[in-house]
Amino acid sequence: MLFQTGGIMTDNDLRLRAGILATTDADLGYFVRYSDRWDEFGVSLSMRQIFAGDKEESVPSDVFDPFTESSSQFNSTVSYRIPEWDTSFSFSASYTRNGGSDSWSFGPQASVILYDENNVNVNWNTSITQSSRELLAITRLSLSYRTDNWFYRAQSIYRYSDRSSAGVGDKTTGPEGNVAVTWTDKDLWEDDLSIGLSASRELNADLFNANTIYQNDYGSLEAQYDRSIDTETTDNYTGSFDFNLVGAESGISIGGRDAASSGVMVSLHGNASMENPFEVHINNNFEADIVPGETIFLPLNAFNSHQVSLVGVGAEFIEIKGGIQEVALYPGTIASAEFEANRVMPTFGQAVFGNGEPIANARIEGGGVLGIAVTDDNGFFQMEISQPGTYLLRSVNMQDCPFEIADMPEDEFYLDLGIVRCGEEQFADLGALEES
Repeated sequence: MLFQTGGIMTDNDLRLRAGILATTDADLGYFVRYSDRWDEFGVSLSMRQIFAGDKEESVPSDVFDPFTESSSQFNSTVSYRIPEWDTSFSFSASYTRNGGSDSWSFGPQASVILYDENNVNVNWNTSITQSSRELLAITRLSLSYRTDNWFYRAQSIYRYSDRSSAGVGDKTTGPEGNVAVTWTDKDLWEDDLSIGLSASRELNADLFNANTIYQNDYGSLEAQYDRSIDTETTDNYTGSFDFNLVGAESGISIGGRDAASSGVMVSLHGNASMENPFEVHINNNFEADIVPGETIFLPLNAFNSHQVSLVGVGAEFIEIKGGIQEVALYPGTIASAEFEANRVMPTFGQAVFGNGEPIANARIEGGGVLGIAVTDDNGFFQMEISQPGTYLLRSVNMQDCPFEIADMPEDEFYLDLGIVRCGEEQFADLGALEES
C-alpha cells in the first residue's frame, strides 16, 4: 500500500508544490517543485527523491513494487527575455541517479522572432546540450504562414551530434528539414475537424505523417498514420477516443472536447424555449451552447479562478437568474454553476371600473410580475411577466381586483390584455387596445 500527501501554494507568478510518500514496504520519498518570475527573469527548480526499503533478493511476480531501487532527480531552468528584441535565453540542467546509474545534462538555449507580421512568422532558435552520453547542437530556422483555414510550416535544421565522450565514437552532422500543412474547419461546422500532412528528412531516416482530429461536445477522436524509411520501411497506425466522465452535485455528464483534471458542470433550468440555445461564457469568451434542462461539462485549467455566465441570443425576452458565478479550480475539482432562464412576455392593458372610469395609480401584483407594475392616470399599464396565472389590481380606494392570464402564446412576442374591468363585473377582454 502506498500513501501520499502534498500541498500547493500559489501567489502571482510563484508556484510551490511539495509532497511526501511512504509505503508499507518501508519506502520513503519526497518531491519539491518551485517556479517564479520577476519581470523578465524566471526560474524553476524540482527535486524528487525515493529511498527504497530493504528488498528481498527475489520479489514474487504477482507483487507490484514501484520502488525497487533508490533514485534521485534534480532539474533546474533559468530564463531571461528581452521583449523589445523578441528574444529569450535559458539555461537548463538536470541530474538523475537510479540505483547505481547516473545521467546528467546541461546547456543553453536561445530563441529570436525575426519577423511576425501579416500572418507570417520567421523564428530562429538554437540549443547546445552536453550530456553524459553525447554533445548535441541544433540550430533551426522556422517559417510559418497562416491564411483562412490553412496553416503552412517549413523548417531548416542543422544537427551536430558527438557521442565519443561515451566511448561510442559516433559523430553525425548534417542538414535536416521538414514541411507540414494543416487544414482546420474553424467556424464552418459546429464540430471541429483538423487534417494534417507532414514530411521530414532526418540524418538517418525519412518520415511521413498523416493525422486527423475530430472533436465535438462528447469527446475527441484521433487517427494517425506514420511511415519511417531508413534501412527498411515501417508503417504504424494509431487511433484513440477520449472523453470526460464527471460527476458533481448537479448530476453526471459525459463529454468535453478536451481532457482535463478540473472543470465546471453548467446546468440550465427554466421555461425558456429550447429552439434557441443559450451561450455559456467563460471569462467573457464563448465556450459552448446549452438549452434548458441540459447539463454540460466544460474542462478548464486548474490553479485558476474562472467567471461563468450565460447569454441569451434568441429573439425572445428572457430573464436569466444566476448572474456571473466565479469558481476556483484545482486538480480534481469539479465545480457547479446553475442558471435559470425563464421566458418574459411584455404585457399591456387598461384597467377601468365598471362604469368605464380609469383606475389610476393601482399596483399590479402576482407571482409572475418582474419588477414593479402600476397603472398611469388613464389606467394604462405595461408589465413583464414570466408565467400565466392570477394577478391582482390593488389600490387604497378599491377592493382587490383579480384577473386571469391563462396563457403566454409561443408565437407572440407581447400580450395584449385589452380592457380589464373591475367592479360588479370583473373580467379581462382579450383584444387590441383602442388608441386613447
